[in-house]
Amino acid sequence: MAHILIVDDEEIMRDILGNILSKEGHSMVYAENVTRAREAFSGSAFDLVISDLRMPDGNGLDLLKEFLELDPGIAFIVITAYGTIETAIEAIKLGASDFITKPFKNEEILRAVLVSLNKVRVVRENMKLKEKIRQEAKFQDIVGQSLVMRRIYQQIEQVARTQTTVFLVGESGTGKELVARAIHARSDRALEPFVVVNTSNLTGHLFESNAFGYEKGAFTGADRAKKGLFESADGGTIFLDEIGNIVPDIQSKLLRFIQEKEFIRLGGSASIKVDVRIITATNADIKAQVADGRFREDLYYRLNVAAITIPPLRKRREDIPLLVAHFIERFNKEQGKSVTGVTDKVRHFFNTHNWPGNVRELKNMIESAVLFSQGPVITRDNLPDAMAAGHPGQRTDGAQWPLDFYSEITDLQESLIREALARAKGVQKRAAALLNLRPSTLSELMKRLHITRRDYVDEQR
Repeated sequence: MAHILIVDDEEIMRDILGNILSKEGHSMVYAENVTRAREAFSGSAFDLVISDLRMPDGNGLDLLKEFLELDPGIAFIVITAYGTIETAIEAIKLGASDFITKPFKNEEILRAVLVSLNKVRVVRENMKLKEKIRQEAKFQDIVGQSLVMRRIYQQIEQVARTQTTVFLVGESGTGKELVARAIHARSDRALEPFVVVNTSNLTGHLFESNAFGYEKGAFTGADRAKKGLFESADGGTIFLDEIGNIVPDIQSKLLRFIQEKEFIRLGGSASIKVDVRIITATNADIKAQVADGRFREDLYYRLNVAAITIPPLRKRREDIPLLVAHFIERFNKEQGKSVTGVTDKVRHFFNTHNWPGNVRELKNMIESAVLFSQGPVITRDNLPDAMAAGHPGQRTDGAQWPLDFYSEITDLQESLIREALARAKGVQKRAAALLNLRPSTLSELMKRLHITRRDYVDEQR
């Protein structure tokens, strides 16, 4: 049952409302004026406030504004003998759940209270869910206690509750998307969509048709209208990764959207309005692109309202042990393994490696090492050959490391899985046992690496 504050300068009205609602099991606190109402509200938590409009020392609409600012989860019903359409509209705009004129019937009050309390329940459940998402999301895979990372956590908290456009800068693999997701998860939009657009894969009309959608007949093959990613993100957040890749024509359309909060589908003529927060990211020197005319200066300043720079892993080496422990724990759970740590040689390698692929490179390396480890700790034998043999920034032959190690990890995984399948004569359960994996984990890896039974059969012919 609900805890209700009744505010009315007429004692008989307070008694009438109290009698009606107490029969439904609700508990009441009474205030005869605005001053007493404020005192009561400051000393107790209420689910619903029922307030008269006109009182000797103030107005019920003032209480409505004040109380909803203090507790957005409450419901507020305004009752008055001086009701007008204008006043009712104003009350509803301010957040009142209902507006009732005197005299009223008991059923009218009971119905309004029931509807209002149902709204309270929904609002508070949503608030709890948002807070749960914020707490569970924390900073997801953003791990580290270095000074620079603590500063980034503060920046995430600062921008999350605003509607500001955020500009993320950092090398590939530093975790820009994770920062964007953390901002979204800790914002008031947490329950709404988070949509990722990788502009590296979309150029020209392809970007426009995917981002803004298209109408039927807009181009060959457009046999029906399609909603774009900005529409899909309505109410939520859209993350534009590698923003420096978009061409000038699309830059101007993106600028128009930021200014007007509306766009036109490809092949269409009607403007479509959406409520979307924009977070962008780049690993390029956008200032240089602005200087040589490849990126619009006005768009750059529109996007670069709140900038967060994410450091490369080599600039925060003190976080590497925490990241290693975090990824081992994560992949132990995913793969059903029980790896407890790494050898001293692996630890030395991790601490001295140059990490051109940043946190993503470390994550992929740990995933592979946990997957194929045969003992309680990760050894150099569990790392891809080139990585295990080298030292920071160079191979043993003196040549520079290639920028992207991920293909090496993938190749290693694929070759070991194919070898196990060959030994098991294509029986996945036996192959999983040979690899010391769960059958479900092997199945997932085969899907990820596009290894099918047809692939295996073809190899055996």
